[in-house]
Amino acid sequence: MAKPSPKPRDNFLLYTVGGALTLVFVGFVLGWLYFERNASLQPQVAYVSFGPLVVRASSYSIRTSLAVQTSSAQESWIEDNKQRLQYAVEAALSNIDEQRVRQPDGVAYLQDTLRDRLNHDLSTGNVQDVLLTDFIIQSN
Repeated sequence: MAKPSPKPRDNFLLYTVGGALTLVFVGFVLGWLYFERNASLQPQVAYVSFGPLVVRASSYSIRTSLAVQTSSAQESWIEDNKQRLQYAVEAALSNIDEQRVRQPDGVAYLQDTLRDRLNHDLSTGNVQDVLLTDFIIQSN
């Protein structure tokens, strides 16, 4: 008597469950990598705001608000030296070239001057940039 040939096994359910488990595993791995990458991406810069500051010189008056940009690692240094920075900003504003500030590139000139003056007066390189958020100059 001839043996009946074995029935081919139906592996559809096994392949479906295996594929679903593989997709879930890959999803968890990709989600974990995504959240780990975002957790490591911290802001590279920090800002500390000053103002409004009013400075009166003999020929002009300035009212300004500004933000000092620094690396996020130096943010505590900026907070600890905020009074010294404010004094240096006021001193720099009282000694600027009024005519140069009134030129078309005067705001950029003033920002660069303030940044350089802050770094020089505090003997540091922690100030990356000075951003004017409000600026009014008036002749006296």
